[in-house]
Amino acid sequence: MVMLMLIVMDGADGGAGGGTLGLTVVDALGQLMGIYLQNSGNGYASAPYVSIEDPCENGTGAVATSNIEDGKVVSVTMNNTGSGYLGPEVVGDNVCSINPIDSSGSSVVGYIVGVNILNTGVGYATTDLITDSVCASDVEIYPITDSNGRIADVNIVNPGSAIRIYPRLTINTQDGEGAILEPILNFKPVEKPSVENNMNKVKKVVLCAEDHG
Repeated sequence: MVMLMLIVMDGADGGAGGGTLGLTVVDALGQLMGIYLQNSGNGYASAPYVSIEDPCENGTGAVATSNIEDGKVVSVTMNNTGSGYLGPEVVGDNVCSINPIDSSGSSVVGYIVGVNILNTGVGYATTDLITDSVCASDVEIYPITDSNGRIADVNIVNPGSAIRIYPRLTINTQDGEGAILEPILNFKPVEKPSVENNMNKVKKVVLCAEDHG
């Protein structure tokens, strides 16, 4: 089962920059987990607009924002993971054990490279543990707070060794309230498909358009 999706980073919003290349990654729940960056590009004066296209019209709703440093795209935040995207074949009920796939059809796993703070909340302590509440992965993150316990940044102790389902970050706290945190993921390969497997995957992608004709 292979998805065909395109990720386009439009330099129109990012100044004269260009060259960014990424592969979309979908988990076993049909969510678009993020973008597996292959090339960060260069020359961006501001973050380029991210366009996600699904020619096979399997899923909808995914929205992403690029993040830049020194004129290069270093990560992509998923503002909405969407639903219904064509991901890995699901066998059994334990989706937490199924590796997501990128848009080349290769198996990958995720890890957290940053956290987008949507709401700082108040009353948090630097000892409050932030974990992934979806698949109980080994994520270990702690908040960096101001004098009022508002989360200003985070300290990523363990980014997760193999995140397979888009994580939901939960803060284990006694006094804190109101914070909303959004994970930023990158990915690494699980296995390198053989040339023969790649040829088969290309054939499956071509058939996708016919299936929806």
